[in-house]
Amino acid sequence: MRPGGKKAAALVTAAAACFAAVACVSASPAEEAAGSAALVVHFVAVEGEPVVGGRQVGEVFGCADRLVAVDVEETTAAETIEARVTAALAAQFAAKDEAPEGLYDSLARSVLRVDRVEPVPALPGAYRVHLGGNLRLGGACDTPRVREQLEATATQFPEVEMVEIFLGDEPLDAAMAARGRE
Repeated sequence: MRPGGKKAAALVTAAAACFAAVACVSASPAEEAAGSAALVVHFVAVEGEPVVGGRQVGEVFGCADRLVAVDVEETTAAETIEARVTAALAAQFAAKDEAPEGLYDSLARSVLRVDRVEPVPALPGAYRVHLGGNLRLGGACDTPRVREQLEATATQFPEVEMVEIFLGDEPLDAAMAARGRE
């Protein structure tokens, strides 16, 4: 986490506006007409720490953590949901050094990319996300943090109800269990 900087200040401002577990996304009328969508990334309030003004954001998970949705300056005009999910995850991976003060990015130590996103046959609204790269965990609590950050970022679009995430050919949870702390 890198304190300071214009981007970090902008993200903190965006976090202050997001006091709900749902993504705080609003597109301009021009973006809506063009089919563009603002992108949201997620960071972790470790052990349920107050975020802004003493308010908690998101449901408790894992090690008593909570997710915080943060707007990024990027938008996507991608026509397919697969391309929008890819763009959102790419924005999440690119935001690794921009976590607002007081928030944690469990993905910051990792170098990940989206290899492909595909619909799950016979399950409307379900998608498989195949990641490649190097996943590094910072401890046992990072396992649910990584899962929650990735799932929340991938499911920010109404068309995506659930995701199955793979690292290489392994389901994400199995890949994380195999890696443990590196």
